[in-house]
Amino acid sequence: MSGWLPTIIYPSTVANAQTQLLASANGTNDTLCTGLSTGLTTGWNSFYAALSAFCKEDPGYFGLGTMMDQLESYQTNLKAWQQSIAKACPATAPAINPNNEINASTPALLSLGQWGLYAIIAVAGAYVVGEVVSAVVPVERAALPAKHVKGAAKEARRLVMR
Repeated sequence: MSGWLPTIIYPSTVANAQTQLLASANGTNDTLCTGLSTGLTTGWNSFYAALSAFCKEDPGYFGLGTMMDQLESYQTNLKAWQQSIAKACPATAPAINPNNEINASTPALLSLGQWGLYAIIAVAGAYVVGEVVSAVVPVERAALPAKHVKGAAKEARRLVMR
């Protein structure tokens, strides 16, 4: 997402991107022809197996940023494989563009709304913490007797005059 707000990655974001990546890889795999060299075919099969295994992993809730980094790496590598295979086979699978935003389906207004909600939650949390602290630790303001205040004022004037 472009702009000044960072992208928030959810498990569904990773799962959707994995599904799109696997669909593009499956399309590329289906277009393989017999004109490929043995080395290229072996390399593709190895890459395709690793990509398929990665795309079938459950994103979970922890490590989503790392999974998105791996996903972007697989996208870039898939684009390179598609270009290599296209030289020997006609490309009928949709080419993947690694420069596309993965989270582009989230409108900017929705993202801004999410951040606004987070800000409201943070302010409400700070208010609650402040109220709890003031109830637990009462602030006592002991008033000094008037004679001590006058005496302190005289002492302060005396020190300043020196």
